[in-house]
Amino acid sequence: MRPEIYSRLERQLKSQGIADFEAYFERVESRRFEAKDGAIDSAQSAVEEGLALRVFKEGRLGFAYSTDLSDSGIDYLCASVAASLPWVDSEPDLPLPEAPAAVDPELRNFDAGLAGVPEARKRDLSLALEAAAKGVDSRVKHVRAAAYDEKTLSVRLRNSAGLDRAFRRTRCRIGVMSVAEAEGAAESGYEFDSSPFFERLDPRRVGEAASRLALSYLGATTPGSRRTPVLLDPLVAGEFLEVLAGSFQGDAVFKRRSFLEGKLGQRLYSPWLHIRDAGLLPEGSASSPFDGEGQNSRDLPLVEAGVVANLLLDRLYARKLGLKANASLVRRGLQRPPFLSYSNLVLEPGELSDEALFREIGSGILVTEAIGVHAANPVTGDFSVGVQGFLIEGGERRGAVKKLALAGNLHQMMADLRAVGSRYRTHGGVGAPTLAVQEMAIGGS
Repeated sequence: MRPEIYSRLERQLKSQGIADFEAYFERVESRRFEAKDGAIDSAQSAVEEGLALRVFKEGRLGFAYSTDLSDSGIDYLCASVAASLPWVDSEPDLPLPEAPAAVDPELRNFDAGLAGVPEARKRDLSLALEAAAKGVDSRVKHVRAAAYDEKTLSVRLRNSAGLDRAFRRTRCRIGVMSVAEAEGAAESGYEFDSSPFFERLDPRRVGEAASRLALSYLGATTPGSRRTPVLLDPLVAGEFLEVLAGSFQGDAVFKRRSFLEGKLGQRLYSPWLHIRDAGLLPEGSASSPFDGEGQNSRDLPLVEAGVVANLLLDRLYARKLGLKANASLVRRGLQRPPFLSYSNLVLEPGELSDEALFREIGSGILVTEAIGVHAANPVTGDFSVGVQGFLIEGGERRGAVKKLALAGNLHQMMADLRAVGSRYRTHGGVGAPTLAVQEMAIGGS
């Protein structure tokens, strides 16, 4: 954010009778290359930047944003946010957040060399990804969306109380879908990898893994309905964890839209369950030195050995619930104000390999893909989702299964964990290991 933009904001808001304000500047530089049939099929690049403005006056909080950073655009932004204030509900004693003693930890999530990587190398990464997927087996007939993506995020946050903080982070990602065919049947497998650092990406490993997964699903059957032990693959466990996270939001608890209302400090879940919001996670995709309004990021335990340890709280809902704020406001772009949510959500891994978990449960089902987890009831935790995966028999992974329905309750599932594995994966700021659940209802043929 250029100094002249901030100065103009200050002058224009002062002319509207507004002394307390916060300006959030964001710039996103992105690139994507997608390969098809040995050539680059799609190349995209974009630079987007803009400003989000919050103003505080007489207990009212106004918000507006703009991608027009010209003088006239800034003037219109200030006039718009001032005009909105009479229509905003008042929250007494909601002042502008003060500037904390700034702490800038080493997060290791910015690749200073990314901008200097030749474009040809980035294109070659997607081509190598496609080639690796195709080269696994002659039964791999199609490879789709073999793509390399990168994003560089630059943020600066200033307010009239003296806060002035900034950070940058990068994310590089590759992903591919393989389709295998045999005996008139076709199955697909998707694999990806991401890192803050370009040099960490391994297209051969990812491409081969996608094809091996597709091949492993060939010949899948649909067994009969049953109640059985269930293993959740780390990525599936992460999807359920993301839904569970909504229960910890202080606004949901206050509005009685959370299962955790009145349950802080209670043991609700398995003693194997440890969850934390890791705002300072090294190399984390959502790690930053400060939260959405400039307060120092932190590592916050949400569940400790099955006990609900904390809620995600900002200053407003901490006051309403009689608790202490814990820097839990996040921003997901310019279009909405900062809101309560997690940064990097971590379900702590255990020590058992997948093979040890197979032996632990003896027989059951390993769920590797689930459809519709996001539709789980966020208040009660009830869900019914379509799944596929593999049978576990005699303590070993056996044939593939598909067209199954998994039904249950998210909170009960987390209470019924019997073991937590060591294989751990992250996706979109959520990380989880393989989870072993005592018994669940599976609907089949």
